[in-house]
Amino acid sequence: MNLRWQLAFTYAALAVLVTGILTGLAARTAVDLSLAAERQRSLVAVEAATHLFTDTLTAPSGDPQSAATELGAAAGGRLLWIGSDGHVRIDGAGPTDLVGRTVRLPAQVAGAKAPTVALLTSGGAWTSYAAAPAAGGEVVLVRNLTPLRGELATLQLRLWALGALLAALAVGAGLLAAGSLAQPIEALTAAARRMASGDLRQEVAAGGRGEVATLTRTFNDMAAQVAALDEQRRAFVADAAHELRTPLASLHALAEGLLRDPAPETAAGIARQTDRMGRLVDSLLTLARLDRPEAAVRRDVLRAEDLVREAAWVLEPVARDRRVRVDTAEVDGGARVVGDADLLHQALVNVLDNALRHSPEGGTVTVAATRAGTAVQLTIADEGPGVPADVLPHLGTRFYRADPARTRASGGSGLGLAITDRIVRLHGGSLVFASPPGSGLRVRLDLPADGSAAL
Repeated sequence: MNLRWQLAFTYAALAVLVTGILTGLAARTAVDLSLAAERQRSLVAVEAATHLFTDTLTAPSGDPQSAATELGAAAGGRLLWIGSDGHVRIDGAGPTDLVGRTVRLPAQVAGAKAPTVALLTSGGAWTSYAAAPAAGGEVVLVRNLTPLRGELATLQLRLWALGALLAALAVGAGLLAAGSLAQPIEALTAAARRMASGDLRQEVAAGGRGEVATLTRTFNDMAAQVAALDEQRRAFVADAAHELRTPLASLHALAEGLLRDPAPETAAGIARQTDRMGRLVDSLLTLARLDRPEAAVRRDVLRAEDLVREAAWVLEPVARDRRVRVDTAEVDGGARVVGDADLLHQALVNVLDNALRHSPEGGTVTVAATRAGTAVQLTIADEGPGVPADVLPHLGTRFYRADPARTRASGGSGLGLAITDRIVRLHGGSLVFASPPGSGLRVRLDLPADGSAAL
């Protein structure tokens, strides 16, 4: 049974059950109210009849038989006067064989010491017995409630008919509601199955309301992200294979040359290519480690000045070879960041190495660190050719190089800025690129500042 019919059946069963319970309660309440009203009516009638009948008994010219007949008819029943011995002395229905006999009364009214009522509602006939003490005995008013039983039966029948009609309407509404609720869920299920079979580009038409509509939008967003991630994965694998193919091809050619002519230059070329492959593999492993959902960073308080000076010290040989000066005069000595020292060192080295490799000889790479609100901004600017404005959004993408200034010939793999971007994001910060006209590339790392550090 699919979801649509499951919802419809469940809703229909609940509707019938609730309607049946409510209808039964209404019918039972109607009977109870009617019997309570009849009980009160009988009690008032027997009290009034007893008072008038007692006056007739004590009056010198009174006619108890006529009074019993008239009072019983006025009360809509039959009035009996029963003596203390339990024998009927007067029967309001006239001279009958009940006079002088003992009648069997309900236990509630037999020998009543105060006005009381007993309702017998079992069997085919309903009867009301109301009794009150009078003149050494008791007055009993007997009323036939069978017409009331018929009226209540008719009322119950109408209530059940109305309940059945309401249940049918509720079931119909439930079928429509189940269809409208199940349709978007069935569409989501079908789309999820297509995704499971490998077709990741799925979009479900917005349907339903409330949580269902939110679920549909969330599914569409998730499907779009999964498709994008799959495309990135495919591109990443293709780019990684392409990057590894070049040094492998070079290694193959060098190995063949080494077999023919074991020259030192060939061995040196093999060493360079293996170093390049090693760096590429290290970068790939670093990205894989940073991409793990459980990847975590330490939260230590670090001086921005120490991070900058350590990164500059590591790259001092590169700066010396390139004849590029690293200017750290704009580093605020009081700025402190919260993060992982090793990861932040790697991020700064990647950005600073990129700036050194693309600065002209005799140029300057400026490093600045300033506190800005709740963040510390580390800015590294070079004096290279810069990058076009349409290229800036792509910086930090894996294996992306900005042509023609940043090419494979410079020795980069296109992963350094991607690793930096991932590290900064893991710290809750952001990586911002800017390249004003006529200037080089400016990279800014916004990192969380230590709350206890002085501004």
